[in-house]
Amino acid sequence: MPALLRLGQTAIGFVMVALFGFTLLASGIVSAQQAEPESYRLGTGDRISVNVAGSPEFDTITRIREDGAIGYPYLGTVQVGGLTLEEAENRIERQLLAAKLLRSPQVTVTVEQYLSRQVTVLGQVKNPQRYGLSGPSTVLDLIAEAGGRREDGADYVILIRRENGQSKRHILTIDALTAGNAVGTRVQADDVVIVPRMNVFYIEGAVQKSGMYRLEENMTVMQAISVGGGLSPRGSYSRIEIKRHENDGQIATLGAELDDILKPGDLLHVKERIF
Repeated sequence: MPALLRLGQTAIGFVMVALFGFTLLASGIVSAQQAEPESYRLGTGDRISVNVAGSPEFDTITRIREDGAIGYPYLGTVQVGGLTLEEAENRIERQLLAAKLLRSPQVTVTVEQYLSRQVTVLGQVKNPQRYGLSGPSTVLDLIAEAGGRREDGADYVILIRRENGQSKRHILTIDALTAGNAVGTRVQADDVVIVPRMNVFYIEGAVQKSGMYRLEENMTVMQAISVGGGLSPRGSYSRIEIKRHENDGQIATLGAELDDILKPGDLLHVKERIF
């Protein structure tokens, strides 16, 4: 191969590598910029980092006080509560200029910890606790941030929200949330999201697999028997009982038909054939 052609291919290779590297860098920059929504407004308790290009003596990490101010080197205090990140950067730059501390300050403000707008996630999730809202989030976003539902988590979520001064409870199914059709899909500050323990039923007697199982919505006796592996060779579809906890705390024993709907906590007892 001629030396000139090899040189040309090498040069093209360097250009391709450079372009690829630039693309990755650009992607990283875009991701970093999108990490904090531009519309987010700083609030009480938020922990922010202030960096001034080329002047590390003006860098600081601080928490926003209840009056919306932060303590800042050489300036004393700066009011940033209620401002977007860009507005906070501009205000600090103006005050540095007005105090004649820097000629052309370039300030960057980032949020280290969101505390002014929080949502509580409780129940059957892997990491139940309070989470900060940095921007628009859905109930499913918060459940994912909490590590997702545990295996014993229910197929619905309870959302508690203050409306007109009163706490209101909303029951949201996972299917509706996934489809985006549920009221309250977007969470608000001070919401409480609860993933209850799943509803269960129990099955015993002349079935293949006795035990505890998840109770699906409108599950029938026949469906429950199928979940239990079906009847054993001696099992009878006509000799089935349901033991159910009543409101007064007593346990009632009920005869069951195959199309009866089970309730949470029901014990399904399948008897053997007489002959």
